[in-house]
Amino acid sequence: MTSRRGSGPPRSTRPRPVATSVGPRTRQVSTGGFYKRRPVAGSLQADPGTLGTRPEDELLWPLLLDRVGLRADLVHRMEAQHERLAGLLTRIDDLTARWRARAAADVRDDLADVLATASGALDEHLADEERELLPLVSEFITPAEWNALNARGREAIPKNKLALVFVGAILEEASPRETTMFLAQLPAPARLLWRMLGPRTYARSRDSIRRG
Repeated sequence: MTSRRGSGPPRSTRPRPVATSVGPRTRQVSTGGFYKRRPVAGSLQADPGTLGTRPEDELLWPLLLDRVGLRADLVHRMEAQHERLAGLLTRIDDLTARWRARAAADVRDDLADVLATASGALDEHLADEERELLPLVSEFITPAEWNALNARGREAIPKNKLALVFVGAILEEASPRETTMFLAQLPAPARLLWRMLGPRTYARSRDSIRRG
């Protein structure tokens, strides 16, 4: 089948969860370390990396399964990875709430273990997505369908100050071209807010977590 989009889709810019940096920090927090525990737990509960799979589940998989024929096994594998991630993220939410309320060492260590597992699972999923799924998107998904998927994903962006942290997490590993493309899809007031306050707000949030 000839390409429906005319050019390959951009590299995935789904935000990388803070689990990669917060996971090891979690285990280092003492059982009585409330003021260190609070920002770490808060970042997990607001982590944009826990978002972003539902638009694919609802919009992308059905379209691809209807069109890719013998390559449907790849789509089913991606679906299974989403299901595994969803289970891990539910577990993270539960453990984070328990740890934020009571910094028991066993809860802290269980949370650190699940964060490490989720980080590895997401690494695998994003690698498969960029290497194998995006070529299928380029071949079988129209520009209008791709734009609809992106629009649904943008609905997950919070409508408060957390939006700046969310956008910062997306753009941290994006190329200059991807940054330009992503920001162009935002409303003009949102772009202005990002340029005025976004980088500083995101850096402050990121550094408070990574420094512990």
